[in-house]
Amino acid sequence: DRSIHDLRIVEKYLKMKNIDYKIFRYGHYQQNEYLDFLQYAKYGIWIGGHETQGFALQTALSCNVPLLVWDVTELSHKVNIGHHYATAIPYWDDNCGIVFYKYDEFEEKYNIFIQKLYTFHPREYIVNNLSIDVCSRKFLDIVNEIKI
Repeated sequence: DRSIHDLRIVEKYLKMKNIDYKIFRYGHYQQNEYLDFLQYAKYGIWIGGHETQGFALQTALSCNVPLLVWDVTELSHKVNIGHHYATAIPYWDDNCGIVFYKYDEFEEKYNIFIQKLYTFHPREYIVNNLSIDVCSRKFLDIVNEIKI
């Protein structure tokens, strides 16, 4: 889980710039509402925790919504189990948006992101890398390589 402080940093900046926004919090929104919103969103800001597949994030990308992602670098656990690499964006490339890791990078990365907004094409990444056709071909390639 991310700190509410992280969200407040982003909210404060958006309010200062008079930018309208809507918050979708994991586990607290309806899928239909999210999909409807994505149809009109120009971009999204993702304050991510670690993910295994990132379905909600991939849904935004598949709707061609570029993302500014405040990513994580390690698993967060209540128990000390040592250091383990993690990310909020297991599937990603520069066509999807911009990633940053520290709160003091937010304003600079946001401004760069907005300047480049129309150069991103996240749906293209999804279609070329994560579509059913592409994934089924990859799966069949793996199966065909297995020697029994």
